[in-house]
Amino acid sequence: MAWISAVTELGLATQHSAEVPTWTSESETSRAIKVTPKAPGALSIVVVLGWFESDQATVASIEVGMPPVTIEMLPVCGCDACDSGSEDLLSSVDGAFLGIMDGHFLYAEGRDWTITATKDGWSGTGSQDFDALVNAARNGHEIGKRMLTGARWWS
Repeated sequence: MAWISAVTELGLATQHSAEVPTWTSESETSRAIKVTPKAPGALSIVVVLGWFESDQATVASIEVGMPPVTIEMLPVCGCDACDSGSEDLLSSVDGAFLGIMDGHFLYAEGRDWTITATKDGWSGTGSQDFDALVNAARNGHEIGKRMLTGARWWS
């Protein structure tokens, strides 16, 4: 994957094999790569390339945290009617990597809600004042029962 090669060649991170998550089928081709940034406090990224047996499709996911949270799973749908081409897929991968690497990434979950935020906006599930939650987290307050944030990968 180009992002993994780029960040390791630039000396921003190291890479090594990671445990393949249970959502992938038992395929020899499924693999997981953990990309660990060298910057203190930055979040690692796990890229999973696997087979989602229920959809009979090859998928890639981008995950952060321990236990991992899936930030992006591509393609969203494997059918031909939903195939919008590689440009959309590449844009989603770029957005996920940059969203984590630039130091603005936030993931938090509460009892009945989740939110994922980057510098470009947020998406959430449940019924909360998500703008207030993002502002509180950005001002150094813990929100929810689990919160993931990380430093920028470069200085």
